[in-house]
Amino acid sequence: MMFDLNPDPTQPTYINTYKGNYAHDCFVRDDMMYVSEIYAGQLSIVDISDKLNPVLLATQTTPNAFTHNAWLSDDSHTIFTTDERDGATMAAYDISDLNDIRELDRYQAYPGTNTMPHNAHVLNDFIILSYYTAGFRVIDAHVPDALVETEYYDTSPNTGGGSAGCWGVYQYLPSGNLIASDRQQGLFITRPQYQRASYLQGNITDALSGAGVAGVRISIVGTSSFDQSRFGGTYRMGTANSGTYDIMFEKYGYQPLLYRALHSTKLNLPTSMCRCSPYHPLPCKYRSMTAMVMVCPTSYLKCATLGRAAVARAFMR
Repeated sequence: MMFDLNPDPTQPTYINTYKGNYAHDCFVRDDMMYVSEIYAGQLSIVDISDKLNPVLLATQTTPNAFTHNAWLSDDSHTIFTTDERDGATMAAYDISDLNDIRELDRYQAYPGTNTMPHNAHVLNDFIILSYYTAGFRVIDAHVPDALVETEYYDTSPNTGGGSAGCWGVYQYLPSGNLIASDRQQGLFITRPQYQRASYLQGNITDALSGAGVAGVRISIVGTSSFDQSRFGGTYRMGTANSGTYDIMFEKYGYQPLLYRALHSTKLNLPTSMCRCSPYHPLPCKYRSMTAMVMVCPTSYLKCATLGRAAVARAFMR
């Protein structure tokens, strides 16, 4: 339902009702309405510049088909959605072209568990996400295709699924404090640091053919951060803290590749990988260097040369 608050906000004037699917939640900016249609499992985007004649422009099914809430990025190019189901995720979508909405990334607290997300809100391209038994999470979303959790506060002693725990957060106070409400534990007042994440990105190619390799698992050793390379071999990922890390690349049918002691706040890491040889089933040995060089069996020295990754190039944020 739409009301005009201008004449007298204490006595708003009814204008119209949008007659789409049941709307659990709405977000409005610049005459565009983003409707979380929970039972339809989709986000609807509606032009309401003419309040008497709303126009549906696009819909997008969300990952777990129980669309609970949606919030725009500060530049209005990305929208973040939550599905209120056990084990569900928050998703990011590029909506700069409503004829070609593209999913960019997903985030889940404690992957592999049944924790349930609730409401996502955005402040300076940080997402503040109430997450029931996982408390609330702060996610750096200024690179929306590489969502990185940078802080959290677990308000609840509960674990797993269900709707016990942190129901909502409010982060727009002038003080910078954040208020979180826990359904069992009460009210929490905290102050997030809003620390920007550090990122790793690159393109993985076959050492012999030069073709991009999809499905490579890239992990930042010693953290929970990992990604899989996409079509064409591209990947982008991050971790909460800058520092010195080992990076592992693994895919069945290829020899694993390890980079040692890479330091950056943003690092571009082009990588080539050698296929495993049917004549040498043992995996390559590797030695630690700043820019990793693979050491393969004698008959695969050429493969080792082709598999040598370019020296990593760091660049500023």
